[in-house]
Amino acid sequence: MEQARVTLFEARKQRVHPGLDYKVQTSWNGLMLTALARLYQVTENEQYAQAIQKNVQFLKSHQYHKGQLLHVYSKGQSKVAGFLDDYAYLIQGLIEAFEALFEPELLLWAQELSNEVDRRFKDDREQSYFYNQDLTATEAGHLLHNERYKEEHDASMPSPVAVMIENQLRLFGFFEEKQFLTSAEVLLKKYGQPAVRQPYTMTSYLNALDFYLQQPVEILVLKGADENFAAFRRAIAHHFLPNRIVLVQEAGEQEMIFGRGLLQGRTLVQGATTVYVCKGQSCSLPVTTIEALQNLLP
Repeated sequence: MEQARVTLFEARKQRVHPGLDYKVQTSWNGLMLTALARLYQVTENEQYAQAIQKNVQFLKSHQYHKGQLLHVYSKGQSKVAGFLDDYAYLIQGLIEAFEALFEPELLLWAQELSNEVDRRFKDDREQSYFYNQDLTATEAGHLLHNERYKEEHDASMPSPVAVMIENQLRLFGFFEEKQFLTSAEVLLKKYGQPAVRQPYTMTSYLNALDFYLQQPVEILVLKGADENFAAFRRAIAHHFLPNRIVLVQEAGEQEMIFGRGLLQGRTLVQGATTVYVCKGQSCSLPVTTIEALQNLLP
């Protein structure tokens, strides 16, 4: 068999080699970033953490220029103005990466990109999002006619509109900025009933609707002087809880960088790592043991 393989390969080399697709797409990297983040949350394998950091660094240095994402990178060149899925999938990946590494700059970039989505893609008349930007062919970076259109249904990849709805709901939980919640609610009113009627082609909208109706569980972890933070992080990651928001505050920080007012002013218990579990307008008493935390998680 090995000799036959070599013979076939040598014969094949006489023909023109098939073309290779070298391009790197921002949207696909956003999806991969989400996968890497979830893998790290569960496995704690440092290779995934390093991959997250390298991925974000590459995208920010090569695919982000003057406040705009670019769609494709190929043979050393970044080009084509970003589409809605480039923004939506990357924002989702950055939020997941934040809940894996808890590095504030990840969430701040997600916030910045989300504001750009409304500026670049919003259809104010129909209260929805276009898939492409309102640019000339030269500005867009390609020669195709740039008539605006929409990609509203799930296909081989989730609908970028639906992903943006959930992104905005999660960002509201982190920043408590009203425009995120208002935008998500407007989109849910538009697409909620169609999603119920066509669940097979609009599953991602149902995920966002479930996040909105159920209200996310908000988990605040205050890192104390002990070494129990890793154990708490692991307990949260290993508990299946898709509708959640996880925040971490270092001991000694006077104010939280993110988080709703409900989470502000929470303190450590006797210097130990302390967790609060909140939902709606109420929070649990502080807990300092894994068992107590597990009893609070739904």
